[in-house]
Amino acid sequence: MVNKPFKGAGEILIRERSTGLAFDEFGNSSAFQVGVNESKETQKDYRTVQGGNVASISTIDDVTGTITGLSYQADTLAIALRALVTKLDDTPVVDEPVTLVTGKHIKLNRIPNMGETFTLNDGTDDLVAGTDFIVQGSMIKLTGYSVAAGESIAGTVSYTPKIQYKMKGLSSDTKEYEIYFNGYNLADNDKPVILNIWRAKFSAATALDLITESFGELPIEFEVLADENAVDPDNRFFEMNMAE
Repeated sequence: MVNKPFKGAGEILIRERSTGLAFDEFGNSSAFQVGVNESKETQKDYRTVQGGNVASISTIDDVTGTITGLSYQADTLAIALRALVTKLDDTPVVDEPVTLVTGKHIKLNRIPNMGETFTLNDGTDDLVAGTDFIVQGSMIKLTGYSVAAGESIAGTVSYTPKIQYKMKGLSSDTKEYEIYFNGYNLADNDKPVILNIWRAKFSAATALDLITESFGELPIEFEVLADENAVDPDNRFFEMNMAE
């Protein structure tokens, strides 16, 4: 038997089983693992002082896997957060109602494109950006403009939003996916290594890094289900192929 070291890299590709469409890229990932969990029942030999087992039965409990994603793209986040994703266009927002309060952050419904015109009106006059207020992300903060303590003013804001993805977390049913690892072995002249998982169901992400010292990670667990329509009835979970 020849020693064959392994250090893997490659693309993780994914598609919804119900669509039958071509695969999408999962995005850059730092880890991809698949494991088999089994239950074992043994019969001990009580006839000798040496003991040991004279019989053993093993059955598969489940097949599971993990992916540590590094790409916070909308499609990947949708899987990690079980989210419904809607792509919003850049149609201008006109006279969105806002309540002006000194010392408070005022939330906008969309992310504004500050390279375009942004108009905040207090019901009478347009306020001056950078003097009366500043915009941070999708928040307005009053600076030079003052509202009496304990009071508020009904205003409006008009702007052009950025094209954005809206993700409603934990609002989507669990879908089944096919996973395809199009990889290679860095320790063996970059020879191809292919893993095809026919049925997988993802759990919600165990963490969503939003403020970290280093780049954010997206750890996701999944369960590999038996494919009852597999061509080979003895191989219903996944198939791996490695170049010689």
